[in-house]
Parts: sequence; C-alpha cells; structure tokens
Amino acid sequence: MSVIRQKDDENSKRIQNIFELISKWDDPHFLIARDKTREIKEKLKYKKGYDEQEIISEIKYNQDLKRSVILVLNYFQTIEFMIKNNMVATYEIKFHLGGVIVEILERFKFIFKQNSLTIKKLRKS
Repeated sequence: MSVIRQKDDENSKRIQNIFELISKWDDPHFLIARDKTREIKEKLKYKKGYDEQEIISEIKYNQDLKRSVILVLNYFQTIEFMIKNNMVATYEIKFHLGGVIVEILERFKFIFKQNSLTIKKLRKS
C-alpha cells in the first residue's frame, strides 16, 4: 500500500470516528443522560448553598442520575482516548463538542479527574 493511500485511509477513519462520536452524542440514551446532568447544572446555578457534597450525595442515592453521569463521563473518556491515540482530529472534536465537553467536565470536576491537557485543547480560543 502506498504512503498516500495509507494516509487517505487514516484520514477517512478519523472522519468516520468523528461522525460516530457525534451520532452517539445525539442518541436518545445520551439525550436522557445529558438532561439528567443538566439538572445538576440548574441546581448549581439557582440553589444557594448547593455544594459538591450535596451533588455527590444526590448522585450516590439517585440511580438514574448516577447512571447518567457515568455514561456521559465514560463517553468523554472515550473521546480523550481517541484524541491521545490520533483516532480523531482534535480540532474536529473542539468544533463539534468542545464547549459542551468542557462545561460538563467542569461541572463534575470534583468527581472526574480531568486531563487538563485535553481540556485545554478543547477550550475555545
């Protein structure tokens, strides 16, 4: 296989991976999970004194919320793995999902040990 053909195949696979990630993000299961994580966002925004311990407690005892948070954060770990292994172009992830990823990871940063390099790459400049 020629070098040019190999590069074309790699680029095609990266594009396919981006489409799969975006499609998965729009999947009905993810929509429900994202809605659940937004509940935390609203509480943080409007409820005075709602702190990290209350969030942790709520996640611990609300199984739907717990599953939703785990699903969304695992999805982000998949994206991080794909970025680190050059399976997707960082600029494509940044363009399509970067703002949302950063917002959610920052919302749950006390739960999920985030990779600051990945977050920096996904922030809008």
